[in-house]
Amino acid sequence: MSKIALLSQETIDKIAAGEVVERPSSVVKELVENAIDAGASAITVEIKEGGISLIRITDNGCGIPKEEVPLAFLRHSTSKIRSAEDLMCVHSLGFRGEALSSIAAVSRVEMITKPADALTGTRYVIEGSKEIADEEIGAPDGTTFLVRDLFYNTPARRKFLKTPQTEAGYISDKLIASSNAIVFSYVLYLIAKYDYKLDAAQLKKCTSKWFFMSTITYFYTGSTESEVEKQFADLRDVHTAAEFIAYIDRVIETHFTDDYFSLTLPNELNSAAAISPAWYGYVAAQIVLNTPMLFSNTPVSKYFILGSSGTKNAIDKHHIFPKNYLTGIGFTSDRDRNQIANFTYLDYATNIEISDKAPQDYVSHYRQKLGEEGYRKTCKEHALPNNFENMEYMEFLNQRRILMAKTVRKAYQRLCE
Repeated sequence: MSKIALLSQETIDKIAAGEVVERPSSVVKELVENAIDAGASAITVEIKEGGISLIRITDNGCGIPKEEVPLAFLRHSTSKIRSAEDLMCVHSLGFRGEALSSIAAVSRVEMITKPADALTGTRYVIEGSKEIADEEIGAPDGTTFLVRDLFYNTPARRKFLKTPQTEAGYISDKLIASSNAIVFSYVLYLIAKYDYKLDAAQLKKCTSKWFFMSTITYFYTGSTESEVEKQFADLRDVHTAAEFIAYIDRVIETHFTDDYFSLTLPNELNSAAAISPAWYGYVAAQIVLNTPMLFSNTPVSKYFILGSSGTKNAIDKHHIFPKNYLTGIGFTSDRDRNQIANFTYLDYATNIEISDKAPQDYVSHYRQKLGEEGYRKTCKEHALPNNFENMEYMEFLNQRRILMAKTVRKAYQRLCE
């Protein structure tokens, strides 16, 4: 039997870090909550390899004075409370003072910070709890964290991490970037968790439904401040978890109406825009429904994980009525040929195989390859009308937009289960 011995401070720090930092999403959560507590009105999050190699979080909050920067990375150092009595009236998202020390214990952290009343900022670098640099630097107001090589000094923990692809399911490279829907959905998540005490299952369901709706309907586009202020005003009359869930459902229902799915969404799919929330919403719906790739058995979701491409794109956005084929029958406008409803994702090999073939030609091939039942199933999953290959192109687009909207609705219903 081994002798009892005191652990080194370095080992203690790493164990303590494991309680706070479970995965890259934990780092994002802690630092975003710090930014919100610092009064930030703009927060940006960028990640690489699912957050394992790099997490960069920038905010325009109050910043940290130079003399307090090293102190911020010590365990149980905090600006949120001063005594035990303060625990009875905590209004911030965190107060224990463990986040920065925990993150710094298991990663390489660089922080650049500047209060509004300071002439210069501070650049502070700490790796595995060891201070590397502390210097003055020109910087904008607020704070930027760069967290690199998460768990670099705890190889067993790093091995235990799920792959970057899986981690990106928790935090994507657009988690809290330019999309207002992501930022304010996260704020709503925090309110649900801390103010209304929703349990884990309720949080997952409620937040998923809200984010799905707010992204595809442009909920936070336009007068974002007015929409958010209205939400906060509405929540003053919401007091319990059940009331909060009912409130979220009511707001979603006012946007996800029958008219939205039968008229508004098909109309928004009548576009050739390269970037379209309607198109992304349709692809997200396929992922929610675990839809296989067209003419394939592999789920669409697999091809959106980071690093799956290799030297070639793992999937290609393909014209269902191929572009050169359409040109040959008189459709020379890119707006007509590049309609959202004319696109689907195909794996690289299938894309090459179909190439510029007429729909009648490649449909005949895949009918034989998949069998009639398999072929009809894949067409239904990809919102392709029956016998689409024999349709006039414009009629095909009209019918597919309606079917794509039905796919989005089906995915939302799945999230409600």
